[in-house]
Amino acid sequence: MTKTKALKLNIRVVLFGVISSRTIIMSSSTSSSIKQEFSKVLVLKKYTRYEKLSKTYDTDGRDLKVCLQDSGWDVSKIVASHEIQQNFENAVKTELARANIEYRFVTKNEYTEDQVQWADAILTLGGDGTFLQAANKIRDRCTLLIGFNSMPETSTGHLCLPKYYSQNLKEAITKIKEGKYKNLHRTRIKVSLRGSTSSHYLHSDDPPSRPRTLPENEPKDFQILPELALNDVYVGEYNSALVSKLIISTDQTPPAQQVKCSGMCINTGSGSTAWYYTINKLNQAKVAQLLCLAGIDASQSKVADITDKYNKSLQFSPDDSRLAFAIRDMISGDETMPETGYVQSLKIKSMCTNGAIMIDGNIGYDFHPGAEICLETCRDYDLNTIELT
Repeated sequence: MTKTKALKLNIRVVLFGVISSRTIIMSSSTSSSIKQEFSKVLVLKKYTRYEKLSKTYDTDGRDLKVCLQDSGWDVSKIVASHEIQQNFENAVKTELARANIEYRFVTKNEYTEDQVQWADAILTLGGDGTFLQAANKIRDRCTLLIGFNSMPETSTGHLCLPKYYSQNLKEAITKIKEGKYKNLHRTRIKVSLRGSTSSHYLHSDDPPSRPRTLPENEPKDFQILPELALNDVYVGEYNSALVSKLIISTDQTPPAQQVKCSGMCINTGSGSTAWYYTINKLNQAKVAQLLCLAGIDASQSKVADITDKYNKSLQFSPDDSRLAFAIRDMISGDETMPETGYVQSLKIKSMCTNGAIMIDGNIGYDFHPGAEICLETCRDYDLNTIELT
């Protein structure tokens, strides 16, 4: 029997001027597995609607539930969802304590880079939205991010662990602590901007963000936005009713081309199951109509099969280095400019009246007329996540 030798290494990574130090355990076994230290865990919990209403709703001294009921809210549903979240958090605390893992629970306003640096790994308790909030503060490819779906009956949670582990927390935490998982480094998008900007969290009680100082090897007239997009970046008018005017160039279509559209979505493989998928997917009625116009007589089962194959083709692996883009409702532009496609990088110049850059549907930046952004991926920007079977 071959003995496995383990070597513990402390890795220091510098990205965007932030130093991250992580301990990993490398195994010399044939599996070449990499086990990361899992003794200090930072837990970001979901900000429930009940908590948000408790903080922002003007009750004028009256009971919150009565005020919500009078305003037409479904109070029982809001309270029930909040209680499910609380019970899930308590269950996670119990299992972490049982495994002798030190932990800190934080809200999104308490979730800071200093807290991230303290932890060996980050856990999120919520859905994809909470996972994306956590990813925004992680600047390196070493910090481990793991999502638990706290409401598996009603939430899809593509970025979280399979729903099975929401009901089997002890098994999940044991596997993670013992390193019985497969690492999945999810591609992220770096956005560099030329021109002035200011940022706005799309949730009013979130603090603003500021662009970071550029590394020495970056063009001095560009600034790197501090957030790396895990799912997608939207570029276009803040007001979706207005026409977005953009000048676009990609590594596949080098000449810059001006288009009028309803905005543009650029996404990673992780985001190919999210907004990008919704923009591009077809339903069976539309496929049947196209086949009919083409003079092709197809059965309902054939239509369903074609629809399913097309929609599945929109999705690609989270660790794929490519970016996918979709120009929404293109009104005018060069006929050679595709509405969708795959690229390694692209540049977009704003000709918008009140343009915006939206990162993961969470953070917005002003995109003033004449400003330009460059979107690209790089393995240094990957997010370290896991897969459990």
